Amino acid sequence: MKETSAENLRTALILLTGEGDCTPTIQAIERVGGQIRDAYLPHAVIALVPLSRVHELVGRSGIASVDTDAIPDARLDQLTVAARSAAAVWNEYRRAEREAPDPSRPLRWDAPGHLPPDPPEHIRELWRQREREMQAGGPTDSDSSQDR
Repeated sequence: MKETSAENLRTALILLTGEGDCTPTIQAIERVGGQIRDAYLPHAVIALVPLSRVHELVGRSGIASVDTDAIPDARLDQLTVAARSAAAVWNEYRRAEREAPDPSRPLRWDAPGHLPPDPPEHIRELWRQREREMQAGGPTDSDSSQDR
């Protein structure tokens, strides 16, 4: 049974050996439930792969490595020029993904480099009305507190 639910799939950089026809390698990725997202043949593919089946691709014919996280600098030096280029882009993608805000944790209103969203139109109209009242010498907070 293929694992295809979103929580089980992990984006992976799959570096290829660059030898021969890539079709069997692509088919092997698909057989474990992988979905090819981008292909830079004959050097690399980006695929969504079930996390529990990533190990089945490691060491297969035509596959040099399978990475779901950034590739350490020490490994980058050991790669071919083409694989190193793919890995550098991959590492930048992973860095950006790590630094992206977590949607389950909203940004603070004073987060550096961000502005709060524009308020709804009816709130802006209330502000404009309040500004007009203040310019005309209308009620202030201290005046309205006496009415309570």
